[in-house]
Amino acid sequence: MDDQDKQTVGGPTMDAATTQEDPPAYSKYTDEESQELPVPYASFPSTMQAYYQWSPPAMKTFFLCGASKDDRLYAVQTHAGYRKKSLLGTRPGLILHNGKSSKDPILAAAGEEPQRATSTYEFNLNSVIQLPPLQPGAGNFTTEIMRGAVTDDHVAAFHFAIEVGADGKMVREEFEWRKLKKGNDDVKGRGFKLVRLGPGSNKDPNQELFSSTLSPPGGETVALLEWPKGLSSLVHVFSLQLKGSGESNTLGQRWALMVVMTALRLWWLNVGGRTNTAVIGKGEEIHSNQSVP
Repeated sequence: MDDQDKQTVGGPTMDAATTQEDPPAYSKYTDEESQELPVPYASFPSTMQAYYQWSPPAMKTFFLCGASKDDRLYAVQTHAGYRKKSLLGTRPGLILHNGKSSKDPILAAAGEEPQRATSTYEFNLNSVIQLPPLQPGAGNFTTEIMRGAVTDDHVAAFHFAIEVGADGKMVREEFEWRKLKKGNDDVKGRGFKLVRLGPGSNKDPNQELFSSTLSPPGGETVALLEWPKGLSSLVHVFSLQLKGSGESNTLGQRWALMVVMTALRLWWLNVGGRTNTAVIGKGEEIHSNQSVP
């Protein structure tokens, strides 16, 4: 288990809200009604770094940058779930602002799905990713689901689907973040690689369709997410590299935004000790016994 995996299960540096909520439909959340929808956003570069503003990290805001720390692109704000008047409501998570300040409009968010009476955040398999509407002016943020699973070869994996391509020619494809394993991946760091799986099956995202037992071991690697080592982790949050079709912008900017948001979510889960196979496996066992998605 990684050093960061050894931390208390939950979220980074704060307790998750414990409010029990009935799960609403995934297509709409009450808090979305009052949110100002974001203006068009700048393209994401192929190399991105996330940095805290100060060391040690004492503030709840950090920055998504380009290749260097000085090239700030977007502000990222942690949300503890204590304020209902937020896109995430009482669900803890991360908010990406459409600019370099936490006062800029919200561009997207990543967090927990609403708690069920029979579950806890620690073992939830689903993560909620909220993006701008696919069609401009559609009214509400769009909700996507990323689901954790343990593959047949005992690798922690997180599966999602998103539209790829240019406007008017977009198709929905599936992708999977797979935890890097020493000896199996041609990288030296710790983190995840994103594998392109291809067109999806259009099944209900609320169901357990994201079992990696059906995912092919191959596929194009289109992104690499790595955690910093040693003292650099006091200021450096993570590195994110778009590769192959992702680097060439073939997959489009909506895909790039989804990659950024799922990378942020993986960082949150990793800091909380929730990206290891033991925790994910326990979540699968709980959900299987409860017969809930």
